[in-house]
Amino acid sequence: MKQKKDFKILYVENDRTSVLVMERLMEKQGYYFNSAESAEKGIESLKKDKFDVILLDINLGSGMSGEEFLKFIRTIEGYEKTPIFALTTRAFESEDHRLLDLGFNGYFAKPYDPDNLIKTIEFFRIPN
Repeated sequence: MKQKKDFKILYVENDRTSVLVMERLMEKQGYYFNSAESAEKGIESLKKDKFDVILLDINLGSGMSGEEFLKFIRTIEGYEKTPIFALTTRAFESEDHRLLDLGFNGYFAKPYDPDNLIKTIEFFRIPN
């Protein structure tokens, strides 16, 4: 089992307030945390470091969408099975299936429950 400080989380999100909230949550939990404001910056982060979990906003503004970025990440060696979770304001049952069909391991509707997010991350940190 990786120690929390060695368990690396990347959050790709273009909304600075959302990043600050997530950063505070992850620091409080003791996780290694990095953020990127776009898919392009996310690619740079993935080249520099190996992440254990990726949290990915669906709507990244201009450039590559979260869905397109997911497909790209899955082509990178070592990231084929990395847990990737969508963060979205759209929380409809039909959206659930669509996101899972795209290859996300799950999703969190904004505003998300921080306890649920942490429990999910812990599930992937602690081997079953």
